[in-house]
Amino acid sequence: MSQAGDDPADPTLSEPIRIAALRALALASRRARRFDEAAGYWRQLLDIAECPPHVAREATEALAIHHEHRLRDLGVAKAFALRTLQSGTRPAWHEAARHRLARIERKMADRTRWTMLELGD
Repeated sequence: MSQAGDDPADPTLSEPIRIAALRALALASRRARRFDEAAGYWRQLLDIAECPPHVAREATEALAIHHEHRLRDLGVAKAFALRTLQSGTRPAWHEAARHRLARIERKMADRTRWTMLELGD
């Protein structure tokens, strides 16, 4: 049975505990291949004003991947990749985000080319 304070969405939890719980749930959901559930936890983390920058970067990266590979929503994936770039992260993370953004932009350009070809037929 659930007790008061067990829900990470419970506003009575202290923010550091809530952040740790949501991050743990996101990681566990991703490992269990429950990607939509994990994305929900990552989004909740980004809604917390006090979310530490390294956790916010992890969440934006996970959401960029989720939207690119799972939902195939390249526009939203690009927005999360850009947000990751703007987070002032370590050089390796910054390079990974630039690589992801370039890949997303290539996919978007390919989709546009295919659409133009289909319209031309």
